[in-house]
Amino acid sequence: MTVALISMTTHELFQQGVAALAQAEFEEAEAIFGELVTTDETHAEAWRQLAICYLERRRPDLAVEALQRALALRPEEAEAHYLLGTALGSTGQLNEAAASYRHALALDPAHHQAEEFLIRAESLIASREHFRRALRWLNSAPDSGAAKRRMLNGALREMVHSINIFPSSPARDHLGVVLTKITDGIIAEGNQYAIPFAVTEETRLWAERYERACGCLMRRDWLSALAALREALLFRDEDAFVHHAFALTLFHLNDLNGAIEELTKTLDLDEGYDLTALGRLALSR
Repeated sequence: MTVALISMTTHELFQQGVAALAQAEFEEAEAIFGELVTTDETHAEAWRQLAICYLERRRPDLAVEALQRALALRPEEAEAHYLLGTALGSTGQLNEAAASYRHALALDPAHHQAEEFLIRAESLIASREHFRRALRWLNSAPDSGAAKRRMLNGALREMVHSINIFPSSPARDHLGVVLTKITDGIIAEGNQYAIPFAVTEETRLWAERYERACGCLMRRDWLSALAALREALLFRDEDAFVHHAFALTLFHLNDLNGAIEELTKTLDLDEGYDLTALGRLALSR
């Protein structure tokens, strides 16, 4: 800190820091506000401004400490609670961040940023919980049998929910492992079931194309399966088992986003759908 700054009054030093911050001179502003709170530890606004500097310089842990000091002096400051939520969120403390945003809104219901970030934090928390449940299912899965299918089914369902809430969820990185195991089970272990569907003349073209797609899927002929499924969906777009087969096909054609969309449609149509088995119509087997 220069002699010139040391010789300034508290007010002058604060204004110097505000000016530096306004010019995005964050390192300089941090030094000024740091000197100010060293001189006067009761300067709540200087602690808050120092926290802003820390946030701008990607030092959220220090911002948390500065904001806690500010709030100890002025606990009714909605903006400080909002900033604390931002700092806590940046350190991964999502539940604590959400609590800070709620506190800010309780003090200032018109604080739109706090409301926006609260919604985001709550979404991240929900996504994280789905992902954690998915990992519990996945880590509990045995090597074979009905228990394995039940665990994989639960894991995939939770991963899809996690990704739909937060598209960048780490569940996305684990999805391929689960879908590969499910596909292997369908093909190698014959995890299929008969669909109780009475085919009529009106639905025969749809049924024939879907069954053709299933046959291609069992042979790992993904491109032919894709073509047949697209034709089938032109005739009929309301069956969970078709969208499920489409999801598996898209995944093996390296279209992960498309696979997620189709899995979502599957669960929208039938939340309890068994994602580990391939539905078959009694036409060509």
